[in-house]
Amino acid sequence: MTKRRLGLLLGTVLGIILIIAGIIAWRISVALDASAIDTAQTWARLAPFPATARDLHVQFKITFVAPKQDVASWIKMSPGPASAKQSADGSETVYEIAPGGGATSAEVRVDPSTGRVSIDTSWS
Repeated sequence: MTKRRLGLLLGTVLGIILIIAGIIAWRISVALDASAIDTAQTWARLAPFPATARDLHVQFKITFVAPKQDVASWIKMSPGPASAKQSADGSETVYEIAPGGGATSAEVRVDPSTGRVSIDTSWS
């Protein structure tokens, strides 16, 4: 087999692999959206959304309180907040994080005086 044919074969195989990976990523994203909707409908005891519903926005919020030194240590160990742009909003430090894993936004807010942490992520 010539180098050109081998290169063409490898390029074709790589292209097929990339297409398959894209399809898998898309299906995972659709499954996550469906799972989030099912969970919200179950937890809030909601009927299915109207067939005309549009502009779906999926969001998760998590809050917790921990000792200040534990929160500071957790922030340093977390790649997102550790490398994020920081700003202040009243008593809170706001970490605007470059989202990962298919999210479109991610933010962590920490009140250093109380140890309260609020995490807000969304996708779709």
